[in-house]
Amino acid sequence: MMTLVMQNTAAAPVLPVTVRILREGEAFIAHATELDVSSHGRSVDDASRHLREALAAFLDEATRLGTLEDILQEAGYVRTPDGWSPPTVIAQDRVLVPLPS
Repeated sequence: MMTLVMQNTAAAPVLPVTVRILREGEAFIAHATELDVSSHGRSVDDASRHLREALAAFLDEATRLGTLEDILQEAGYVRTPDGWSPPTVIAQDRVLVPLPS
């Protein structure tokens, strides 16, 4: 698991987000799992940078619409005195699912 830290000033709050980066052909796909926000790039660094930009835009728009708190709670975040605590991952597994023939 990768922790993505967006550019931050000392006084600004931060939101911990789990990021998965996958390779699809020549592209890298960065996916913020809790918020279901994705972006891509030609390298891992490009994909991570583009994801930070997409997350910033997503969070700015949710704030503007007044829906940020609802979105974070629906994603499993819990408000704490220090900000937001991410959902706790209990387990992660890869399973084999039969395809229909």
